[in-house]
Amino acid sequence: MVFGLLLSASLPSLQKIYFPQGSTMQNSLNSKTVACGLILGALLGVSSKTQGQEGTVKGIEPDAVATSLFHPPKIPDSSGWLEQYHSKKAYSEDLLAKSALIGESLDSEGREYFVELLNRRTKQDKENSLALSNTDSAGTQLIDNLLSIALEPVHPRLVHERSILLKGFIHELADPGELNQSTWSVCGTAVLYRLLLDNPSEAARLVKGLISPVGRCRLRDNSLLERAPFSLLPDATPGRSPSERLLMSALMERANGSLQYCGVCDSHFEVIHGNVSHVGLTNAEICVLYKALFNKEFSWMEYPSNSVDSLMSQLKSLTSKHTFTPASIRWNSSVSVPTKFRHPKITNEEQHESKVLVSQGSVSVNVEGSHHILVTELHSGRVFYRNSHGKTDLPRGAELSNPPRRVEDPTQGIESMTTEEFKKRIFTVYIEKD
Repeated sequence: MVFGLLLSASLPSLQKIYFPQGSTMQNSLNSKTVACGLILGALLGVSSKTQGQEGTVKGIEPDAVATSLFHPPKIPDSSGWLEQYHSKKAYSEDLLAKSALIGESLDSEGREYFVELLNRRTKQDKENSLALSNTDSAGTQLIDNLLSIALEPVHPRLVHERSILLKGFIHELADPGELNQSTWSVCGTAVLYRLLLDNPSEAARLVKGLISPVGRCRLRDNSLLERAPFSLLPDATPGRSPSERLLMSALMERANGSLQYCGVCDSHFEVIHGNVSHVGLTNAEICVLYKALFNKEFSWMEYPSNSVDSLMSQLKSLTSKHTFTPASIRWNSSVSVPTKFRHPKITNEEQHESKVLVSQGSVSVNVEGSHHILVTELHSGRVFYRNSHGKTDLPRGAELSNPPRRVEDPTQGIESMTTEEFKKRIFTVYIEKD
């Protein structure tokens, strides 16, 4: 209750931060604020008792305050872009009010993306429901996680990038086909596409944790996902959104054990000596990552330890159970070439602006020699898969080379190869244990 009194006293300050003086939302907060603070304080007080001394409930970080407890009083007057949804039963006043608040941080293009997301549906618990009502592993809806991303404190270096990040992430949530690795060797994180399709609120929970001042959150296996070193720096070349940069870098860092992933040079290094270890993710690292995201055990079969026919048989069996089955194939015929790496000699994130780089030697890598994909199905003499390079402007049916493949759904990055071509290239199938 003491916390409730403190909270009720602080709410006027919070409303000045979230709702500028004179705004519709500022004017709508009235004398009930104190009572709301007491009720909310009581709720959080009960919650803190359940957490105990460790400060966590089922592995969820205590600093992730459930924004679902906050109910905006009414929809702002500037929400005309939501007018058509007011009379539809699928959209509650609460959801529309929160949507309008998020819209305050978006430009007209961002609001168009949000409308796409508003109309998107996902299958959760075998029901076709609004994507914004999708819940994460902590039970928080996507709309509330987005509200947190839009309004809650972020790392100081992300303050000016927040609106761009929010818009780009909403675009990816509305259309997962937008997700792409660009020129980075992060195809091992291709599973993000599956997360955006099936459980967008979980993806938003991870982004919320990574942009927060502490820069971390719990994954489903109770391990920590932490903001990767150097990931606060914008990418040197365009292609990825800020949310893609932060998520992909953090997942690469989570998978690599005692190594350090550097997004500036897109490779893994030994922490002490700074020697280059490898690029991309190994089979073992990919299984670590999948386990962390889904809390399910993953193993792998590879060639030549197993025959190609055994791998294909396993792949066919897995795709009959799971829509997206991870696999790795030899991508093109590039030869092994020596590549020089330059690793930032920076341990303190606050020194990012100096961008001090020191040469850390070189290593031979097979440039784009392998590629991690999500196989969707096998039929009609072809293997269909999602390419993490993302969507393309090429028309459906376009034939590509190196490797020979065909565009099936250009909006989602879905391609196919003949079974015979695929058999020449496959070398790993990852097995999800039910």
